Amino acid sequence: MNSRRLQVARCVAKYALVCHSASRWNTAMKMLKASLGGVKTQRLHG
Repeated sequence: MNSRRLQVARCVAKYALVCHSASRWNTAMKMLKASLGGVKTQRLHG
């Protein structure tokens, strides 16, 4: 019961974050992808 509520709360929180700060979410995803890409390129070149 508690775990179910926690999962629902997490989903609602994620939904609220995405809805209220779409631009921030996009920038965060871009930064995340950029960091992952940088790590991949460093591994390939290294």
